[in-house]
Amino acid sequence: MSKSQAVIYARQSSGCEDESESIEMQIKKCQELAEKLRLEVIGVYSDANCSGRLYPSGAEAVAELDEAFQDWHSQHTLEKKSRPGLQTAMSLLPQVDCLITYEITRLYRPVSQSFLQHYIDNQLIKHNVRIETVKDGSVNLSNFSDSLVTTIKSHVNDNQIQLNTEKSKMAMAKLKDDGIYPTMPRMYGIRYIGGKEKTVEVIEEQAEVIKFVFEQIIRLKPYNWIVREMNKRFPGRTSGKGFYASSLRNIAGQPFYCGYMLDTRGSLVKAKQMRGKEIISFETWNKVQKIMEKNRMEPQRRKKLSHPFSRLLYCGYCGARMVVGLDNGKTYYHCFHGANTLGNPDCRKARVTINLIRKPKMHTGLKDAVAPLLILSQYKELELNGEMIKKSGKLEGLKIELANFERRLEEAVSAYSEGGLGLELLQSVQRTLNGKIARLKAEIGKIENACANARQTEERAQEYLRKIDDLMKGEVEEHVYEDLLRSSVKKIRCFHDHLDFETVYGNFTLDRYMDGVFRNFPKFTYSVERAKDNPSGLRKSKVHVTYIYNDNKNENLIVDLEVMKIYEKK
Repeated sequence: MSKSQAVIYARQSSGCEDESESIEMQIKKCQELAEKLRLEVIGVYSDANCSGRLYPSGAEAVAELDEAFQDWHSQHTLEKKSRPGLQTAMSLLPQVDCLITYEITRLYRPVSQSFLQHYIDNQLIKHNVRIETVKDGSVNLSNFSDSLVTTIKSHVNDNQIQLNTEKSKMAMAKLKDDGIYPTMPRMYGIRYIGGKEKTVEVIEEQAEVIKFVFEQIIRLKPYNWIVREMNKRFPGRTSGKGFYASSLRNIAGQPFYCGYMLDTRGSLVKAKQMRGKEIISFETWNKVQKIMEKNRMEPQRRKKLSHPFSRLLYCGYCGARMVVGLDNGKTYYHCFHGANTLGNPDCRKARVTINLIRKPKMHTGLKDAVAPLLILSQYKELELNGEMIKKSGKLEGLKIELANFERRLEEAVSAYSEGGLGLELLQSVQRTLNGKIARLKAEIGKIENACANARQTEERAQEYLRKIDDLMKGEVEEHVYEDLLRSSVKKIRCFHDHLDFETVYGNFTLDRYMDGVFRNFPKFTYSVERAKDNPSGLRKSKVHVTYIYNDNKNENLIVDLEVMKIYEKK
């Protein structure tokens, strides 16, 4: 048979392992080469979206024994397991004396230690078929020097792929650590525009749904109720059939809506793509995370019952946490562990009534008695906000320090790219610098967020002071009361004749009102001493509280917000 015939093979990968001409362009160039060499083409075959590390179809038995290939293959999710086009082209080797391809890497890009190149080369040598390439010229694998050069090129190409992959990963990681999603994840309410700045935009009609979710979680609405309302109020605003519990969780847990995102270490950093487009405030997002975490940690509460004191009340005699109970529809807490398990009779005396009022003119329950302490919550927020604003003077220094660490990281990556630094040493430097960078970014973000929210915090404090009468009269919503209580009081130890409160600003003891066998709490009177320079402000105001007992043994409580202390006078 006259050896003047040839077969053409082309391949293009959809992955990141190479950048090549389109299959159509490769075939056109190969046909031009065949015409130039006066070769008759009897077949043209190709594999689209196929890795050069895959074996031809029909060689599965060899691939199964190739440990290097199997290790690589197990780490990748590939739609195609082999290359049928290459298998068909190789089936014609007995009939041709030349295989034409655009470049040698179209035939194979074997992973290190793989048998792939040896398998294909042996088939070509067996049938005495040479390789003609558009870019690399003629290759005769029967020739030792050609075979050696081809093998070396394959190893160099594989090493270059690994280097490029590593550089690409580092570049993507750096973008994410800088607050930019390199590849935008699917996110409800956000549309990816792209471009050089990787711009995103907020979908306004879906932003309404996002705001609704956060508002209702803060109001402590049940998750099932929120999902039902989402489907009822916002039909057609989801790509699926409707909203589900998973929809709510995905929305509520996404920091991108408040202008933040997670970097490669899982730390919150400012999301540059959302600058000026925030749907909610950071404070709102953070508050929702605390509520959801609390719901995960605490057991399911009984419906229609609010127990704001759960996990706050402890027995003063044995130290055990007190549990909730009902007595004729009235809520109370008692020490189950000490009274029953330990058999301590004193533990029974620690029982506390929450709302029971037998003689309204003389005493009240715990819930109403502790109302004056709840003002501490709002001032604590003012104090923390003020501390962050004071730190704003250090902001410039922190940013300079951050820039220096980022520059050192870039220098390390550059040194690695130029071969002056090993991969292991680079990774060690990255771990050290990334840790410092993450901490600085978190500190900078907190300060910037506090400064941005300073005015809102002051406005909320003023609004709180204006509504102090509602609080003292017990006319605030249940979820507001519980939120303020847990932000103001850390722990309450219950004794027979008094309760010890551990608050965010100091300790306070409240004697119990003894009326026969009933142990309740005294009512109180109060007055607000407002700051002369800012009557509507909370920061320099004082709240005077007097607890009233029937034996004239009154207790005075002064919450002095200017010096952040609680005073007792007996």
